[in-house]
Amino acid sequence: MEQLIALILQTIQDNITLSDTLELRQLPEAGGLAVQIAPSAPEHISLNKKEAYELNLLFLSKNFNQLTAFSELSLIDKYVSRLKTYPNTIDIEWVNATTTTKPAYVDTEDNGQFIYSMVLSCLISDL
Repeated sequence: MEQLIALILQTIQDNITLSDTLELRQLPEAGGLAVQIAPSAPEHISLNKKEAYELNLLFLSKNFNQLTAFSELSLIDKYVSRLKTYPNTIDIEWVNATTTTKPAYVDTEDNGQFIYSMVLSCLISDL
């Protein structure tokens, strides 16, 4: 699973310009981007006689400029929404990706930084 998440994040970073790297981590105090594993659907889906499951990734953006915080996530959403094929690892196939929660305002911190989030739902299957 770790390889697949790294592949998803690297695929995004290799194809769009972002102000920060995408990593599984807490949102940096100074601002930037972060990714966290979000709750996923518990059901397995049968896909061509293989089990498939959903991996939800929570993307967070924090910046003093509200438009920048929103725009970074919008770029990710736009890129992933237009993908026609997805890269795979040796044992896991990335089948599909949809943004289940579009970029949205979460909070403004006491220091004036804006926080935005979005959720990317990836359908994955064992090869």
